[in-house]
Amino acid sequence: KEKNVEIIAVDGNKKAENGIIDGLDIQRVPTFIVFDKKGKELGRIVEHPKATLEADLLEIYKKKS
Repeated sequence: KEKNVEIIAVDGNKKAENGIIDGLDIQRVPTFIVFDKKGKELGRIVEHPKATLEADLLEIYKKKS
């Protein structure tokens, strides 16, 4: 079955297991990054949402279409 959401925990030093976040340029935590099915970054929310988390995620998904 295809994954819809994958959550990766990052510690305060911006490190994760297996170097999975290497190359993602995470400067601050929390950072939410949205990718399409091919792995292309669609957008990110850094530290706090502009409006609400839900509204900001919806805006990122709307830009996709």
